[in-house]
Amino acid sequence: ELIAHNMTKLECLDIKGCKNVTDDSICILAKRCFYLRVIVLSGICLLTDKCVFVIANHLQSSLQEIYLSGCSRISVVALR
Repeated sequence: ELIAHNMTKLECLDIKGCKNVTDDSICILAKRCFYLRVIVLSGICLLTDKCVFVIANHLQSSLQEIYLSGCSRISVVALR
């Protein structure tokens, strides 16, 4: 949480394949990093629909690209 607090101007995040990343950590980033344009979360198996919905709600004005391939716990409904 401390890291997200200090990264409010972050525009691109690529943490592809990071094994210990959780929904809660991505939700904190989405709520605090208002300028995120690109997020690469591919291959992070712990992520669920929860983080996708938080990203959609908090980054709708800035987000241009999101990569979620290999996130097997994220449903087709959340991807739409």
